[in-house]
Amino acid sequence: DDKPALTLVELRAKIRALKREIDSGRTLVPCSGLKVVVVDYLQLMQGVRERGDTREREVASLSGGLKNLAKQENICIIAVSQLNRGLEQQKDKRPSLKDLRECLAGDARIYDPTTGARTTVRELYWRGREVPIVALNQKTLKLETARAEIKFGERKPSATVRTATGRTIRLSPDHPALTIRGWRPIAECVGKEIAVPRRLPAPGVARTSVELARLLGYLIRNGSYKEMGSVGGTMPESALLDDAADIVRRNFPPIEPRVHRHRSGTHTVAFTVRGGAGPRHNPIIEWLRRLDIHGQGTPEKTIPELVMGSGLEITRAVLGGLYAGDGSVVPRKQGGYTVKYSSTSMELLEQMRHLLLRHGVLAILGKKSRNTKSTVDIAVLTVSGKEQVGLFADAIEIPGVKGERLQAASAWARRGERNQHHDRLPREVTLGLNALRRACGLSHVELGYRCSGKRIGREELLSAAERCREAARFPGE
Repeated sequence: DDKPALTLVELRAKIRALKREIDSGRTLVPCSGLKVVVVDYLQLMQGVRERGDTREREVASLSGGLKNLAKQENICIIAVSQLNRGLEQQKDKRPSLKDLRECLAGDARIYDPTTGARTTVRELYWRGREVPIVALNQKTLKLETARAEIKFGERKPSATVRTATGRTIRLSPDHPALTIRGWRPIAECVGKEIAVPRRLPAPGVARTSVELARLLGYLIRNGSYKEMGSVGGTMPESALLDDAADIVRRNFPPIEPRVHRHRSGTHTVAFTVRGGAGPRHNPIIEWLRRLDIHGQGTPEKTIPELVMGSGLEITRAVLGGLYAGDGSVVPRKQGGYTVKYSSTSMELLEQMRHLLLRHGVLAILGKKSRNTKSTVDIAVLTVSGKEQVGLFADAIEIPGVKGERLQAASAWARRGERNQHHDRLPREVTLGLNALRRACGLSHVELGYRCSGKRIGREELLSAAERCREAARFPGE
C-alpha cells in the first residue's frame, strides 16, 4: 500500500481488513495469519499536529501510536526511519544512533582533547575535515578519543537543554541522550537524569610557564588591559601584589611595576616602561596581544586558547590566580565550606567550569541574574559538598589568605563521613538492585542496604553489588 500521508487510523483499518481477509482464506497466497507489518518509512506518515507542535513531536507521537497499535493487534510493527546520508561515506556501513536524523546546533561547542580547544560545530563544518572528539565507548562505558566528520543538515527546530549543574547545549529535540535505561530522545528526558562526563581528558602539553599562567589569572580577574590604556590591576592582598610584580620583573625586564599601597588593604599596580612612548614599547602588551585577549573589558574577558590547550599543571596555575583574585572559600552556617567564583563574563565562567572538569571537579554554574543597580548580568560558579570541595583542594592551589581557608576546607572534607545525599544515582538503580537481591536470596540485612525506593549512593551500590556477587558465587553459604 503506497498511499501517501497515511494516518494511524487508516493504518489500523487496513491492518484489521487484511486480518479478516487472511482469516476468511481470501488471500492469493495461503498463510497462517498476519505477523509482521513494515512501515517504510515513518516520516511519510501523517500524524495529528496541534497548533505549536513541531514535526519532531508529530513523529514521536506516531512512533508511540505504532507501539500501541502493535499491542492491540498482537503483531510486530517495524518502522523504518531515514538516516543521515553521511553514513554512506563511512567505512563501516552499519548504522548506529548517531546516524539518525538528529543534530547539534551550529553554536554548540565540541571539545577537542588533543588541543584543548572548544570549537563550535559551525566552525568545524567549514574546516571540512574530520575532527577529534571525546566519545563514549559503548562496550566499556568510558570516554575515549575518536574522530568525527561534521555534516550540514536541513534546518529544523532546536531546543536549549540545561542540566541542574548549569551545562547547556542547543540541539534537536530528537537527539539521543544516555539515561539509566539506555539512549532516549532528549525531549523525553525533561526532569530526568542523563549521563554527563565526570572528568574530561586534558592535553599533556605545557604551552607556557606556570608563573605566567598564574599572572594571567591575576590579570584576567583583577587586571585591566583595554585598548589605549596601560596594563595594571587591583590586588586584594599585599602578597598577591608582590607575586605579580616579581613575575613581571623576571619575564618582562624593561618593565618596572609601579606599586601603590593603600591602608584600606586594596593595592594597585601598573606595569609600564619608564621612558617608553606608547604601547608599542611595552612587552606585556605585546604578550597579551599574542594571546588575543588584549582590549577585553570585564564582561568580555576569557582565558586564552594557549592556556586552554595546556596540561593540568598550567590550568591549575591559572585557576589558582583567578580564585585568589575574586574567588571565595565561604564557611557555611550549618558547617562546612563552599568555594565560589562570581563574574560578569559568562564565557569565562564556562571556561573555568570546563577546566575544573579536567581536574575531576564538578562545579555548578548558576543562572544569570541582575539586581536593580547593576547594568550587566552576573553568575556564580559553585563547588559544594565534601567530595567536590576535597577534590578542588587537592587539584587547585590558591595563593594568599584564600589558600589558607582552602586548607581548612580540605581538612573539613577529610574529616568524618560525607553527605550521602550528594551525588545519588537514579531510583531505577535501586529498583534493579532490589530485584538482584531477591534473585540472590539475600535479605536487606545481608545486603547491607534497605532498598526502599530511594536514590542510592555510589559507594553503597558498590558494597551491595559485591555482596550479591559473593552470594551468587557461593550460594547457600
